[in-house]
Amino acid sequence: MKASIFFCLFGLATMAVGIIFGWAEGNLAVLPAAAGGWLAGTSFVLAVDLYQKGRS
Repeated sequence: MKASIFFCLFGLATMAVGIIFGWAEGNLAVLPAAAGGWLAGTSFVLAVDLYQKGRS
């Protein structure tokens, strides 16, 4: 479970960096891409977490 939290925070940090750089460039098209990437990463980690719980 700790790995899930780590990946979730890592995803949020990555998203924040992407938003900041996008804002600096004046390109707000990064917002949906960053949010989508974070959601995909988080759901993947949660799926792996649930799969491992089901196996044990």
